[in-house]
Amino acid sequence: MQIRTLLLIGSHTAVFSKVKEQLEQEGIRTLYCKQLSGVPKCIQENQPDLIILHPGRKTENPCHTLLRIRKISGGKELPVILVFSAQQEKLLGECPDVTYTDFISSPLREKELILRIKHQFALIKANQTIQRRNEQLKRTIESRDRLYALIAHDLRSPIGTVKMLNDFILEEKSCISCPRVIEKLLMTKNITDNLFTLLENLLQWSQSQHKRIKLNSGIFDVAATIRQVSVLYTHIAKTKKIRLVNQVDTPVYVQADEEMIKTVIRNLLSNAIKFSYPGGKIEINAIHGRKRVAITVRDEGRGMSREELCRLKESGQKASLPGTRKESGFGLGLSLSQEFIRQNKGKFSFTSEPGAGSMFRFTLPAGYGDGLNDATTRHTSAKHPMRP
Repeated sequence: MQIRTLLLIGSHTAVFSKVKEQLEQEGIRTLYCKQLSGVPKCIQENQPDLIILHPGRKTENPCHTLLRIRKISGGKELPVILVFSAQQEKLLGECPDVTYTDFISSPLREKELILRIKHQFALIKANQTIQRRNEQLKRTIESRDRLYALIAHDLRSPIGTVKMLNDFILEEKSCISCPRVIEKLLMTKNITDNLFTLLENLLQWSQSQHKRIKLNSGIFDVAATIRQVSVLYTHIAKTKKIRLVNQVDTPVYVQADEEMIKTVIRNLLSNAIKFSYPGGKIEINAIHGRKRVAITVRDEGRGMSREELCRLKESGQKASLPGTRKESGFGLGLSLSQEFIRQNKGKFSFTSEPGAGSMFRFTLPAGYGDGLNDATTRHTSAKHPMRP
């Protein structure tokens, strides 16, 4: 049986003598320290689990005594039962911090005192169990994330090679006479592209959980970043006969980590393509003002029901829905995007309607380049003007 230690500081009464024997039978060792000057040595040598502070009627404010005990214990979160008299009761409101503190009035009653002591030790045991399980859970999560990172890292290179070879073959598809072979190659491309994106997200998500991704914030033109990412996804969109329309055609400066924002845009475009029907359209827009820049990605796809939206909006919830061609995923991309926008002091939101598509929006702090962000401007393409 585990031996627990109870330290009584202050006045020793007959009640303590009566309960001492009963407590020691239950594995609770009781010690006594009359003077505050001897408390540091008592705490250091005996490491008590619980303190009963009984200042007595003629001493200073009991709250002041409690504060002194807290300082003596070096800030350790030791539970304290503070005994106070009727004359001291009005002073208890002056206690600045009553964390880990219980109160009992004198004259002390034997049964009540024993119940209070047992209750405190039960709380101590429960807290120790919670702390132990939290540590076990933390180690389990860390092991899981390390495993994810290893899997993503080891698979990323061979999958990337397959992806590159497949792209190279498709560039020479004019040399392939069989349409069915081309169709299978395009199918393979979609699968490898989705798998490569998943591995990228898995690796970055694992690193973000361990705070290994360092925020490298700076001012950059997010319009150029959008163009760069859009070019990569235009071909993927064409395989589903989807038009990808980038309406951001003039510089838009933001203050953020460019690599993180690239990841966000990649994930939003990938999701938009995944949930769009053949013949649909995906639009990227930007609106910026003096302090914030808003980027939106809108599709005309399947949309989401209210239940699916609620599930997706739950904090930390990773939800994945099948695409219009039964494309699969694990919902990591959206979770990672929300985390990256939060780290860059932005806001992430989305709306959707079944059968009408979805709109994902994130904001970032505005940057400044050549005075282009001095007034609120909607960036549109001359070929595809925005409606007011």
